[in-house]
Formats: sequence, C-alpha cells, structure tokens
Amino acid sequence: MARIVNVFTDEALRGRGIARELLQAVMRQCEDLGVREFNLGATPEGRSLYRSLGFEDYPAEMRRRVAA
Repeated sequence: MARIVNVFTDEALRGRGIARELLQAVMRQCEDLGVREFNLGATPEGRSLYRSLGFEDYPAEMRRRVAA
C-alpha cells in the first residue's frame, strides 16, 4: 500500500493539470513496483481530482486498488 500525502498546487497554477500529471506519474511508478492500493486524505477541493483518478470514498479517507 502507498499513502499519498500533502499534494498542493499553488493557487495561481491550479487548473493546469499539474497535480494530475504528478499523481499519475507517481502511481504508475508505484504500480510498476507492485503497489496495488493507494490511500489518502482528501480536502473538499481535491476530491473531484482523486475521484477522476479512480479513488473512492473510504470511511474517513479515500483509497484506490489496482487489480492484480
């Protein structure tokens, strides 16, 4: 399992896909190393991004699993 923490984008740079590209690159590398589950705590502002990347609500956090 991998835990994603502290993903922030400067307000002036939001909406350009920076966080999405960063997260996709990190998750791809982790998956290549065998990681099959990701979790994170999401702010209300970040929830739509995480959902679009396959994360689901999970009690107090969100998580993402990759099929083996």
